[in-house]
Amino acid sequence: MNYQTIRDAALVRDALGLYSRPPQYGSQAGVLVALSGLPGVGKSHFAARLAGKLPCVVLESDRIRKLLVARPRYTGQEHGRVFSVCHLLVEECLANGHRVVFDATNLGEAARRPLRRICRRLSVPLLWVSVTAPLDIVKQRLVGRDAGNPDGFSDAGWDVYQRFAPNEQPVSNPDFIVDSSGDTTSIVDEVARRAAAAVPGEPVAGGPQTLSSRRQTLTG
Repeated sequence: MNYQTIRDAALVRDALGLYSRPPQYGSQAGVLVALSGLPGVGKSHFAARLAGKLPCVVLESDRIRKLLVARPRYTGQEHGRVFSVCHLLVEECLANGHRVVFDATNLGEAARRPLRRICRRLSVPLLWVSVTAPLDIVKQRLVGRDAGNPDGFSDAGWDVYQRFAPNEQPVSNPDFIVDSSGDTTSIVDEVARRAAAAVPGEPVAGGPQTLSSRRQTLTG
């Protein structure tokens, strides 16, 4: 781990108040809910709704990016800097007994592999939530961002989507698939229930084969 990552992580911990958030939900903790999906598909909206149902720490890569980079350019070097910090904080929070929702694109296996390693190392259950949306809805959202109508911390507009889209690799057997063009109440409740019931060191009850086929929807 290099000095910049250590320094960046300290800045982000302070800004997000991570030191001041001891777990408040008993011994059945330590689970990672990892989101994946292209810009504009509704990941942050889903994370916010889930946090309303599940006591957890939400680590949002776009928010962390803005803390580290005043004017994000979404380059490979910037991406490496941001995700080195994200992965460090994910591991720290899990090791301290927190439930963690990691809101990031996580578009390819190379990006997802560190999260799998962290969970194996800590014997922590991992739930994958793949978020999607129809292209016309995504484009409408991102063109709105480009026009100066922010919908969160992300500055990723339509050009970034087009740059990222060819590199997306679908998650193999995600635990949940969320289409953000409709209502998500039932799937938010189910993800919260599964995460709250997860026991460190044991597989998540139900398994991916149970819910990967249950395509439900989330309001955009």
